[in-house]
Parts: sequence; C-alpha cells; structure tokens
Amino acid sequence: MDLRLHFLVPADLAWLPRVEQAIEGGVTVVQLRAKDADDRTALDLGRRLRQLTDRLDVSLVVNDRPDLALLLEADGIHLGQTDLPASEVRRLVGPTITIGLSSHTLAEAVAACAQPIDYVAFGPIFPTRSKEAPAAATGLGALAEVVRQATVPVVAIGGISPAQIEGIRRTGASGVAVIGALADAPDPTKEASALML
Repeated sequence: MDLRLHFLVPADLAWLPRVEQAIEGGVTVVQLRAKDADDRTALDLGRRLRQLTDRLDVSLVVNDRPDLALLLEADGIHLGQTDLPASEVRRLVGPTITIGLSSHTLAEAVAACAQPIDYVAFGPIFPTRSKEAPAAATGLGALAEVVRQATVPVVAIGGISPAQIEGIRRTGASGVAVIGALADAPDPTKEASALML
C-alpha cells in the first residue's frame, strides 16, 4: 500500500466530490472514519468510496470496523488503541489486508510494532481541531524518534499542513494522514499535491 497521503473522511455522502478532487491531487489512501454513523449509512458510503477508489486506483481503509472492511473488500483496516487487538483482527481478516494501528506515545508505537500490523500512525504531531479531546501534540522530534525505533512504516497525523511537509519528510516518516487540511481547502486537488510526502 502506498502510504504517502491518507485522507480521513466521515460517513457523509456530501464529501464524495471533495474526495475525488483530493485523489486527483495525489491522495493515495482514503480512510473511512464512520464513528458517528449508523451501520447502514457507513456501508452505503463505504460502497460508494470503494467504487471511487477502484476507479481511481487508490486504497480504501476502514477505521475501527473489521466487519465493515470485509464487507467492502477494503484494502486495509485502521485500529485505535481501544479497538480490537491487532492479533485478533488479523485472525479475522486474513494475511493480505493491510492493518494500521494508531499510537500517541513512543511506548505505544514500539508496542504496536510487536503486533501483526503493516504500519503505525503516530500523533498528533501538531495541535489539531479534528478531535474533541486530542492527545497533546508530540512534535517532530518525537516523530523522528518513533521512526528511528519502529520496525514498520510510520504515518504522521495531527494538524498537518503543507508548511510542515518538509520537516516531516526529514524525519523519515513514510506518509501523512490529514482531515482538516483537505476538508477545509478551497482547492482540494492543489492542497493534496502540496501535502505529498
């Protein structure tokens, strides 16, 4: 999976045009984040996203929901610290689907690497408005240390804008994941191009 640029999107059909524009700019992973949606709404949008990502040849990842990932034949599943353990999800989804795991501290990131996962997300690197109660921003120094100690690719997340891409690139991170940078952009295609790691 090309991890360079993840766009996290809610279960909202109104986002589909923006997602397509962002993919045209370089988004490599569309990540469905259906935290507040009912199951049928999440499945309906997921199917629309699957059609879009298939047509444009990018990956679809589903957050938190192995069942939804399987129904959608998604390319990956992304887990949080309080979701089902990665070892159990791996048993459920099999060996070929990509599994990512969020981490907020160096210890969590190192522990994640001992799980049957394919990448670890680390952050928030910078202050973010996309979560109601985000963890404290870690900064580029912490990201660089996670990259140094991790045994799987690292994806940076949290408050990332084009202005920070060069600093993130210097840490050796494999990708970035964004919500607001593309959700709020006047031109998602141009913004995605500027966010490419």
